[in-house]
Amino acid sequence: MVTAQGAVVYTEVNVRATTGTHLHKLAADGILGDSSRLIRQVSASPNWGALSTEEFLAGVEKAGLSFSAGYDPGILMVMPADPERKPGAFLYATISEAGAQDDVSRALDASFRSLGLADTESTMF
Repeated sequence: MVTAQGAVVYTEVNVRATTGTHLHKLAADGILGDSSRLIRQVSASPNWGALSTEEFLAGVEKAGLSFSAGYDPGILMVMPADPERKPGAFLYATISEAGAQDDVSRALDASFRSLGLADTESTMF
């Protein structure tokens, strides 16, 4: 949805490459602007356990990775965490310069370990 002020607002975007690609471009342009940053969707590490949305966001904040337009890097929750799901069964997106996406995920992984929300270092990143 595009507001009267031209802002792109959405609650869910299916990021598979389908006929909805134009929606993904609108969303990415609204998030990235004119920067050289990239968005990458990532599956949560199974090492993180079945995190709640609050636990996930606490880990993001502790890692200093809360997304803010114009700041790099950051993390956005793509699919809300659900503690009823099996560990690692949610999605998030990293926003960072090319080549730094794994560093962002490793920082989040370290944050979850420091909060006691993950027992071991993830080997995914």
